[in-house]
Amino acid sequence: MLCFAYMMTNEGFRKDFENTLTGLSKGIFEKQRALAALDDFEAVYAPLYEQFFDRYPGTGDAEGALYGGYASSQCIRDFVNEREEHIHTQVEFCEDILGEQQDTGSKKN
Repeated sequence: MLCFAYMMTNEGFRKDFENTLTGLSKGIFEKQRALAALDDFEAVYAPLYEQFFDRYPGTGDAEGALYGGYASSQCIRDFVNEREEHIHTQVEFCEDILGEQQDTGSKKN
């Protein structure tokens, strides 16, 4: 983690990282495309959930796999729906923190 923090102080690395991070909302990870892939996955596997959970009792249930907590289809759907907004927030946070450090560092010199 410390190595990453140091790398983020390099403006070129930080810009490349931010561009890559914001680019995750394009192409294969574009929101509608990701949701369509999740729908396709559910269409194939959801009908098999009952059989799976009957075979492996105590590992969960179909309802939980689709609409439960962490790692359920609904959890993934919520993540995809909110990801783009949070990426922008994370990029702004990094810029705010690193901008303050660079301003403080330049004043000391």
